[in-house]
Order: sequence, then C-alpha cells, then structure tokens
Amino acid sequence: MKSEDGKIPESPLRREVIEVDEKNKKILVVDDEEGICLTLKQIFSLRNYNVNTASNLTDARNFIRKEKCDLIITDLKLRGERGEDLLKFVRAEYPETGVIVMTGYAEVKNAVECIKAGASDYVPKPFDMDEILRVVERFFKTQQLEKKVSSLSDIVGLYQITLAIGRIKPLNEVLELILQTAEEQVGADGGSITLWNEDEKVLVVTIARGKDSEKALGSRIRLGERVCGWAAQKRESVIVHEELNKDARFRNEKAYNGVKSGISAPMILQNKLIGTLNLKRMKTDNKFTQNDLERAFVLAQIAALAISNSKIYEKMTELSELKTKFLSNVTHELRTPLTAIKGGADLYEKLENNESGRIKIMRIIKNNTARMLVLVKDLLDVSEIERDKIKLIKDETDICLCLVNAIAAVKHKADEKNIRIKYKTGAPVLTLCDSVRMEQVFINILDNAVKFSPAGSAVEARVSVSDEKAR
Repeated sequence: MKSEDGKIPESPLRREVIEVDEKNKKILVVDDEEGICLTLKQIFSLRNYNVNTASNLTDARNFIRKEKCDLIITDLKLRGERGEDLLKFVRAEYPETGVIVMTGYAEVKNAVECIKAGASDYVPKPFDMDEILRVVERFFKTQQLEKKVSSLSDIVGLYQITLAIGRIKPLNEVLELILQTAEEQVGADGGSITLWNEDEKVLVVTIARGKDSEKALGSRIRLGERVCGWAAQKRESVIVHEELNKDARFRNEKAYNGVKSGISAPMILQNKLIGTLNLKRMKTDNKFTQNDLERAFVLAQIAALAISNSKIYEKMTELSELKTKFLSNVTHELRTPLTAIKGGADLYEKLENNESGRIKIMRIIKNNTARMLVLVKDLLDVSEIERDKIKLIKDETDICLCLVNAIAAVKHKADEKNIRIKYKTGAPVLTLCDSVRMEQVFINILDNAVKFSPAGSAVEARVSVSDEKAR
C-alpha cells in the first residue's frame, strides 16, 4: 500500500522494533572508580535513561533487590571483588535483567567467559562513548525483539489450547496438552495439574510430568496446604524458590525435593475453582520470573475453560450412554407386562364358564396395564432420564403381596415350560417402598429364573426378615 505522496510507508511493526523508549529503561552502573560512574551516568541521562550507580557488589545487590533494573553495566575488577559474582547473582535471581561487562584489554578472555555465563555483551576499557552507547542501544533493541518472539510463542501456545477447547477432546488429552504447552511457554522441566474435588474438598493431582511425577499422581491436597493449596485458597498465582522456609507464606512447609523454582496458578472459571496449574524447574538454576508467572496465569485461565468444556463433554457422553441403557431396560421390561397381558387375554377366552378364574385373570391384566403405564411415563419423562433420577413413590407396602403379583405375572411363562413356582404365603412383611418398582424387580428375577431353568423343574421364592430387613 502506498501513501498519497507515492511512497511506501514504513511498517509499524518495524518502527516499533527499532525505536527504544529510553525513559522507561533503568540502568545500574557498578564500578569502584567514581569518575567512570559519574561519566556514564551523565552520558546515559542525556539519552533519557534512568541511571543509578554503585561502587561495590553489596550496594549493587541491595539496589537490585529494591529496584527492578533493565540493565546492569559492571566492571569485571572491583576492589577485592569480582564482577563475575554479580553476573552469577543476576542470572540466578533476575534472569530478565541484562548484564554488560567492562574490562581491560588484558581481560578480554574473562569477558568472553562472562558472555558464555550469560552476560549480554562486553565493552573494553578505555571505552569510546559512542561505542558504549551503541552497545546499550543494541541490547535494548535485541531485548525488544526477544520479547516479540516470546510473545509470538505465547500466542502459538494459547492457540493450541484454544484448539483443544474447540475440539473438546477427552479430559486426559486436554490436560496433557495444557501441561505440555505451559512447560514450553515458561521453560519448565516438569509440572502437574490438580483438579478440585467438590465432594472431598481437596485438590487431586490428576496429571504430572517430570521427576517424581509418578509419586505425585493421585495426591490429595487441602486448601491452604502446600504451595498449590495456598494458590487455590488465596486465588493468587505464586512463585517459590528452593529455600521454601525463607518465604514467610510457607515457613512451615517442607521444601520440594530438587525443585529450584516453582509456579502455582489457580484455574478459575466464573468464580469457581477448577484446580491449579503447577510448574517447576529442577535442571537449571535460573528462577522463574514475573513474566513467567503472568504467562502461567493466562494459561491457567484458558485451561480452566478447556477443562470445564471437556468435563461437560464427558458428562454428556455419560448421559447419552445412560439414556441408551435406560431405553434398553424399559424396552426389556415392557415385554414382560405385554406378554402377561397377551397370555391373560388368551386364557380369559378359554375360561368362558369359570367366573372366578376370569376375575383373577382380569386382575393380572389390570396390574400389568398399570405397570406398563408407569414404564411409558418413565420413557417419556426425558428430564428425569437426563438427571439419571426416576421418582419413587414410597408407601407402606406388603412385599409378600408384591411377590404374589409378580408370580401371577410370569405364571403363563412358567406353565409353557412346565415349571412350578413354589411360594408359601406367610404373614405380611410391611416395608416402605415403591410397590410398582418392587413388583418390577420381582418380575425380572422370576422371569430370568424361569428363562434359565430347565423344563419340568421348580423355582422357589421366599420372603424372610433378618436384622429388621426383608430378604
């Protein structure tokens, strides 16, 4: 695209990468020569950098702990001290802060070793003012580029999890993708995901990666317990390091074996706790940073949605299976009263001159018709099916009478195989139950007994009371 003057406009992205906002950049100069500190402070201040100085490592460390520095420029040789020690401190505690070392020509070899140890660049002494400015500006431009690359990497990771949400994979696959992506995003070499168990009121380690992951699986953690329990209870993301007892929040907690640095971020959806995303570094001394924590927090919130969707998917699948089983059971149970009604109707025609027999047959037909109405109602009541809950109408019922009715319902089947159903009527056994459902249970039991018994045999039914329970 061309502008009105015919020139191709400069890319906003390129302009953003090239330009550096010096006003927001904080530099610490560490040198035991006061003249060098003052000179560098003046030079960088003219470029609108925020500059502070320190003459020894103790002052430098104290300042770094209090103030967030973007860049530290340190001499390799200080009175009785080594600039390499400051480099190690910064790399371990503040890995996002850059370090440029100043060195004499005779110490270039040491400077190269510092680069290998993590220094961003080095400047030989005596230095040219323009050269040191170029080195500093190059560092900040490189830092911006790295942030953009990191940001793009974040977007890719978020995109992968978003795809998982769209695809609604099984929960174990979603958890695996979330943990793998999170580890890649923050440079972790292990981690875990806990899910909140509402019934037990605990976090359960559902998936784990890295060293000792097998031991962690299935662990149950109460709210406020350990680091992830604290994060879940407070609903705050947290960074911890290997000396856990030095952190006032976890003074009474035992340090994790071999963990140099850790992150725990709560997964929250609509103010509801889903679980926690936990990441660790065991193979490197580099500690997690605030940027890592922010990435983990964003990933945890997206993960909460992915996990919730996956759980809904699994619940829907489970309900679908329950519906199928329910319909299969109802279809099976419909056959029994239908067969009883048909058999009763056939027998009714044969008992033309037997009024008492016909009355008994009509009672059987009526009972089975009522049973069919209940089954049809259950079949049509979709809302009850979806909740996997069928209403029971409980009354004081003589289960002996239920058994007698059930025997009458399957008698025609038994007669066809010349099977005798033996039952001795006794005293009523009263219990609180749904009489129709209880008859269905007895019919199913007797129907199977008749079905799988050889012709000409006998089936015995008994009702007894033991420990105040009917058997």
